[in-house]
Amino acid sequence: MIKKTYEFVSLNKRSILSFLIVGAIAAVINFGTFAIFWSKLHYSYQVAVSFSFALAVFFHFHANRYFTFKSHHIRIQTQLPKYLGMIVINYTITLLIMYLSIEIARLSPYIGNVIAIAATVGIGYTISRLWVFAIK
Repeated sequence: MIKKTYEFVSLNKRSILSFLIVGAIAAVINFGTFAIFWSKLHYSYQVAVSFSFALAVFFHFHANRYFTFKSHHIRIQTQLPKYLGMIVINYTITLLIMYLSIEIARLSPYIGNVIAIAATVGIGYTISRLWVFAIK
């Protein structure tokens, strides 16, 4: 398993780096808009994390489609349903982590959001590379 993971990473270094850069920008969008919605506009953390997640996802999809996986020549109708499936998985993980962080561990919503972002990076890359933006 470790050998296969190492081979996978070695073969995909460029796209992994690009995915991390796009993800970092998406995280800034997510975290920044979460801060605005939660602390400035006083939305509940559930609403704030949902809006910020949606904005980050919009950017993330298009940036990965064009730059990371260079699959913009493939019909968006093929990729979008798969991407939305991945988003449902990551969104569920995000909400679960936010709940556990805030309600159970009594952490700041900011900390919960950072943990959620970190938790979904590996899952997101693997699903994106092998399924959503896979080039046959």
